[in-house]
Amino acid sequence: MTFQQLLKTIREKSLSPVYFLHGKETFYIDELVKHFEQDVLTESEKAFNLTILYGREVDQKKVLDHVRQFPVMAEKQLVILKEAADMRNLGDLEGYVKSPNPHCVFVIVHRNKQLDKRKSFYKALAKHAVLFESKALKEKELPSWIGQYAKSKGVRIEPVAIDMLVELIGSNLGNLSNELDKMMIGMEKGSSVTKDQVLAEIGMSKEFNIFELQSAIARGNAFKVHQIARHFTAHIKEFPLPMLIGVLYNFYSKLYMAAATPNMADDQLAKRLGFSSAWFIQDYKAAIKRYSYNDVERCLSILHQYDLKMKGMGARNPGHQALMLELIDQLLFVRHASGVSD
Repeated sequence: MTFQQLLKTIREKSLSPVYFLHGKETFYIDELVKHFEQDVLTESEKAFNLTILYGREVDQKKVLDHVRQFPVMAEKQLVILKEAADMRNLGDLEGYVKSPNPHCVFVIVHRNKQLDKRKSFYKALAKHAVLFESKALKEKELPSWIGQYAKSKGVRIEPVAIDMLVELIGSNLGNLSNELDKMMIGMEKGSSVTKDQVLAEIGMSKEFNIFELQSAIARGNAFKVHQIARHFTAHIKEFPLPMLIGVLYNFYSKLYMAAATPNMADDQLAKRLGFSSAWFIQDYKAAIKRYSYNDVERCLSILHQYDLKMKGMGARNPGHQALMLELIDQLLFVRHASGVSD
């Protein structure tokens, strides 16, 4: 059953006795739990019929004591077992899964992990319960998800803004939804989230931001690179080194792909690299002219080395500001280091 299908059954109160929610993408699981808590019982019914348990605090006997009870002045009682992955004898609930209390809706929340499909408990769940596995989205699926999420809130979002969010926030749907929710506060229905709003929400200026740095490095504009780098080091809390390394590693990884097809049309290259628009493509096309495959490989290696240095491994850590300046210089002048001049 898909997320949307399961959400529909909860809202319509077409409920099953046992649900098992597991997987590495916590956003869908958290959303489903929220709707179980909101939609299954009325406010007056919740006082006597809603029970929240935590895996690290309960054992099989305590769980069974709750799920076998009958509802009080309601058709159903709702029992939610959170942090189920921390319950040592979770598999001992197999007998209940096979023969559940029809007057109870029992939701087992197994966040961040997948249940071993070889176990008899999993097989019992697959046969007798509603089993939902929350899978992490692939990077190429993120733009569509962001667009749909904004649409569900009654607003649009510019393709460039979508690409910026993916580059800055990554694939964590919880973080993406939080940033989108903050940007959409007070927005009129039908209006659009812009790239400038994204920069403002993340705390970046239009002139000094990670994308301008990326563009300047791609074009070999040393003056602008150092101007932005000085701004970053002066505002290290707004521009932390881990974020810089992560975004630049993503840039050079995609540059490696782009270099394989240097004559591809902008829209096709954007699609290949997973962008919603061709806004970033000019940076990649400029970088292709400056970097060889060996240069890109060296840049990826440099980023890995500085990630280790940042964590204090293999070298004295002089501080994030100094490391940031060293890293940016290494990337900017990698061609000179490999014996190639501009």
